[in-house]
Amino acid sequence: MNVSTSIKNQRGQYTILKDLSRDHHCLVRREVDDAFLIASLFDLGAKPETRYLAAIMGREWGPEMVNNLLNHENLISVAGGMVDFEVSSDVEGRCFLLWDCCDAGSLDNMLQHPPVAPTDTGFLPESLCWHVLLSVLRALCWLHEGQRVDWSFDQTGNSDPFSGSGRSDAEEDEMKVRYTTTSYYTERIPWIPIQHGSISPANIHFQYPRRSETYGPCKLGNLEHCVVGHDISNDEPDLVALGRVLWRMMTGGHERLWNRCTYTHSWFRLDGCSDCGSASGPSGEEPNDYTRGLKLVVLTLLNSATFGTTTEECMVKALRAYSAWRKDSPDGQLYSDINDR
Repeated sequence: MNVSTSIKNQRGQYTILKDLSRDHHCLVRREVDDAFLIASLFDLGAKPETRYLAAIMGREWGPEMVNNLLNHENLISVAGGMVDFEVSSDVEGRCFLLWDCCDAGSLDNMLQHPPVAPTDTGFLPESLCWHVLLSVLRALCWLHEGQRVDWSFDQTGNSDPFSGSGRSDAEEDEMKVRYTTTSYYTERIPWIPIQHGSISPANIHFQYPRRSETYGPCKLGNLEHCVVGHDISNDEPDLVALGRVLWRMMTGGHERLWNRCTYTHSWFRLDGCSDCGSASGPSGEEPNDYTRGLKLVVLTLLNSATFGTTTEECMVKALRAYSAWRKDSPDGQLYSDINDR
């Protein structure tokens, strides 16, 4: 298949609203639902990486593989395939990829300009911490394991669990959060683990709420540092990096971690570890404004490389703690999520 056959002329389906960077990026509105998208110039032959993508797209399985990979609610995803636009009188017939538009800024912006006044024992709201934690973990379940995790918080009191959850009715009643995991790898297209490699506040983005939920969709971006087919337990693990992001959200400061320590520490142990001999630990005051469940999940992330904790195991632990927060805390009871039913 020639690459050009996968480029569709879609004039009339999109309206270009604003040129963002000399015809290389544009703000676009999709006519069918008035959604805002970012159009990024895609020149198949200009750079080595686009030539590699052109080679992949030329394979029989190429378009399906690329579309599946970059199609997740918590990743900044390809939203419209490749589109042939007439951008200006000087640029005609150029190919663009359409991406999600995260118009509510990044987590880095929130850390620099907190939406509420921080306290000595808490920086950003716990509800925002949960939103970022579950959203990024969900994206990492997809990248690491090819698992799409869906959940809802049952506010009705019904006891019917999601099919295929593998837990008893009593366990489901205790959790209140029903979730299901679906694998998208097959023998024809096996899933290859993908390490994001750059989990940081600058790469965690937000969209505005769609309905009455507290926060809009949270999406992980900047995939340029991804390593495909990599042993995700090596180098700088994504889970540890996410733990560092959450620690910073809770304290406002950068953490100092124990070096290769095999012991689980309490948050407020600032004088090092007598068991392993490490002399450093998390800095700052203990974040007492947050529930014990959230702090334990963040501690699990920070220790995940040492104990070999998988992404799915972190996801399950996070959902259980999230359920307790939603049921038992005043803030959790007021919180509204897009997954609520």
